[in-house]
Amino acid sequence: MNDGQSLGEEFEALVYQIYQALGYKRIAPLGRSDRGYDFKVTSPEGKLVIVDVKLYRTRVISRELVVRAAMALENQRLAVAASEAVLVIGSTLNIPIVNTGRTIVIDMTKLREMAAKFPMLATHLDSIARQISPMPVGNDTDILAARICGLSL
Repeated sequence: MNDGQSLGEEFEALVYQIYQALGYKRIAPLGRSDRGYDFKVTSPEGKLVIVDVKLYRTRVISRELVVRAAMALENQRLAVAASEAVLVIGSTLNIPIVNTGRTIVIDMTKLREMAAKFPMLATHLDSIARQISPMPVGNDTDILAARICGLSL
């Protein structure tokens, strides 16, 4: 983590760096004022895109919470006349979120795919992911199953 930067700020900056590496150009700087989104970029095709980054500190997330955040971002997209909005979450979705207008939801799995071409960014993302959920993927369900069966691990 960078000095004086929270994990959420670090994650937001990394998401921006991934978009920048993919050819997006920043219009509005990363900042702390909440406009309903975290930053504006133009796509390589020249389309205006707003991006909101949410770092939920758990792998298990309420689908309703993500849908609400996506719909709020869609309203912001309409207000600023952006071509697209992207909600990036630091959790993994088992079922994709659909029917949110021109707002797409990118979960940790998709973000890892986006960062895979850029080893330094991918390594940084893995580091953040370990801080969010230090337990290896799968162990939490194993522990839950063991508790339900009355076993101790």
